[in-house]
Amino acid sequence: MVIKPKSLLKNKALNKWNLFWLISGPISIFMIINLLAVDASTGAGISEMIQFSVRWAVPFVYLVIATSSVQILFPGPFSRWLMRNRKYIGLCFAVAMAWQALFIFIMSYFFHEYYYSDVYYFRDEIEGSIGYIFLPAMVLTSFNFGSKLLTPKQWKLLHTSGIYFLWAYPFSVYWWNLYYYETLGTPEQWEGTTEVLSTIREDATAPAEPGPDGCAACPAAGRPPPAPPAAPAPLLTRAIGRRPRRRRRGPPPPSRTRR
Repeated sequence: MVIKPKSLLKNKALNKWNLFWLISGPISIFMIINLLAVDASTGAGISEMIQFSVRWAVPFVYLVIATSSVQILFPGPFSRWLMRNRKYIGLCFAVAMAWQALFIFIMSYFFHEYYYSDVYYFRDEIEGSIGYIFLPAMVLTSFNFGSKLLTPKQWKLLHTSGIYFLWAYPFSVYWWNLYYYETLGTPEQWEGTTEVLSTIREDATAPAEPGPDGCAACPAAGRPPPAPPAAPAPLLTRAIGRRPRRRRRGPPPPSRTRR
């Protein structure tokens, strides 16, 4: 028996509240399993649980914010399923964030010395607090009893600004971790990789083979002459690509000015 994706996405088990329980239940189970695996009697263990919970939450907020775009760019059964269940996917995000809020409370109340010495950062405190103001307000106004307290314009403003903030905050955190913190390893750990890159560069800049007339400077088989070797790039530039150059403002330098 062949199950069509269109009919599968209309299954009651994959829609609305059934979908919510199908996702939020395993999230809570994995939280408990990981909590039993770490040393919850230390601040470091609770800090690990905070990171673990937010890793569960982030994919759902990214999925919610991409739903409208997916429906426009790729209209079809899947995009309609996303739009139909966006509210419940957002509630799954709220469940994972509720676990994180619990671990943050445990950290700040029972391990306040560790929290203020190793975890606390004022800017993160402000940004996180704003997120936890938005999230309960968005959850409450996702239901009829809460949405009645706002006008349609206020409701749209709350949910639009809230979802963009909740998306931008983890994006900025991962951005800083990638580009400014030592998450890509030390130069010693990259030693083998840099050797491979150096070998590739040497092969690419090797002299051309002699042409048909025996001239070593002539390209063989119609190949263009090799380009001169470029200056070595920084480690992060090699890993993630060239940094974009800033556009020059004002007139070009005198050496390049047209006469």
